[in-house]
Amino acid sequence: MQQYFLSNQLTLPENWSRHIHCIQSDIAIQTQSAFCWLHCEGKGWKEQARRLAMRNIPTVVVTSSVQMSEMQLAFVLGAKGYCHMSTNTDTANAIVATVLQSGIWIPQTLLSGIINSLANHPQYHLHPQFSSDLTERECSVTNYILEGKSNLQIAEALGITERTVKEHVTSILRKYGVKDRVGLLLQLGEFHPMQPRNAAGGQAGGQSG
Repeated sequence: MQQYFLSNQLTLPENWSRHIHCIQSDIAIQTQSAFCWLHCEGKGWKEQARRLAMRNIPTVVVTSSVQMSEMQLAFVLGAKGYCHMSTNTDTANAIVATVLQSGIWIPQTLLSGIINSLANHPQYHLHPQFSSDLTERECSVTNYILEGKSNLQIAEALGITERTVKEHVTSILRKYGVKDRVGLLLQLGEFHPMQPRNAAGGQAGGQSG
């Protein structure tokens, strides 16, 4: 599989692998066996993202400034991931692996906010005894995850190192058999369907009296 970095720039940033080909047009990608990093600069990137999605070429949008609205647009256009230009080689490799396994990639800075929004959704309810398999410290870490805190924020709140937090998170994910925080959220609880409103504006169903 060949990787391409699609950008108006003529050279790759120093932190990106030299094995990635820098191109200025998606037309230069002649094979379906490709992976594309699309730098979202200028107006042309949106149309390029659409064309890449239509060709089923897995694409990750790369940005100089992480923004929720921009990430949402990237996914609407068919991208499979969204990351910052400063992404290092190890993280880039993890992104490729995730996307090729039919996953999506969301930056940690945005993922925490998404988790918090979902966990506080009025239709989301935690399962009873969700913490039965966790240690006391893992329960604390899990609660902070549901609050949308990042690993660094959890470390500061608990007075431990960020590395220790990562170890706790890894253990929590393993115990619940999930790969990421979104999967953890769905294991810890569920979204109850909203009840349709009747003509009078109340909730449909139920008993009167």
